[in-house]
Amino acid sequence: MLYIGVIFILLGLYCILGELFDINILMREKTLVRREQFIIDEYYKLKFILGIFAITVGIFSIVNYLIY
Repeated sequence: MLYIGVIFILLGLYCILGELFDINILMREKTLVRREQFIIDEYYKLKFILGIFAITVGIFSIVNYLIY
């Protein structure tokens, strides 16, 4: 359950931060650049809620592993 919890947390962070940042590759060097034209619409709100839900499930999964 520990691995599943970590995977859920990473998936949630990817869902949230994937919309805010863009990865640019310049001569084999990857850089994170914040998007300038960022529009908050229903798709972003749904993806944000899904990310929060995945992080919550991951935290509860890790707590379950530690308790039992």
